[in-house]
Amino acid sequence: MPSPLPLALFAIAILSSVQAAPPVNETVVKRMDHFIQTRQIAGVVTLVADAEKVLHLSAAGAADIEKATPMAATPCSGSPQ
Repeated sequence: MPSPLPLALFAIAILSSVQAAPPVNETVVKRMDHFIQTRQIAGVVTLVADAEKVLHLSAAGAADIEKATPMAATPCSGSPQ
């Protein structure tokens, strides 16, 4: 019977990569905040990636101004997981 250790290590690697906070680029955040502060946009989710990994992911501002619902960098309803 094969050892369960490789499978356990694989599971730990997958779980830690899913739970790790995405990287945030402060230059992108500041630029998006400028657009929100000058009321050019209410809110924004930004994603920057290359072919291998996510380089930046953040959310700022409001998804619904009247309800004061903040933007969130989470999967949309019905999107593939």
